[in-house]
Amino acid sequence: MNRPLFSLCHPTARPEGWQESARTWIQNANHPESVEYVLCVDERWGFLRDYESDPQLWPGPAAWRGAQARLCWNVGRKCYVDATNTACLHSSGDILIANSDDMFPCEGWDDLLLEAIELSGAAKDFAVR
Repeated sequence: MNRPLFSLCHPTARPEGWQESARTWIQNANHPESVEYVLCVDERWGFLRDYESDPQLWPGPAAWRGAQARLCWNVGRKCYVDATNTACLHSSGDILIANSDDMFPCEGWDDLLLEAIELSGAAKDFAVR
């Protein structure tokens, strides 16, 4: 697998509440193959260790449209900050985006962010397409 440009770091406390946000980020990316989705969950929020094997809860490869998907477990404090930090530690993209269950991007968000980075002059710091 290629190293992703974007890592969407999504801590969630809702076993059945994060999917709409994730689906929208992936569907609205012009280049989902350059995206990594890192979902951080916690047993104390009701997630079971076999969560990833349940097709009703964890989407199959077709839903990710070529994006890399990763599940990680928060073992720190039971809070957004520790879960976000855990997701970031498990990410491998150059650009990290903190997400939550109620955050939704516009269409083509990935190209728009790259354009803003290029306009800022910071593109030299990233392995841009």
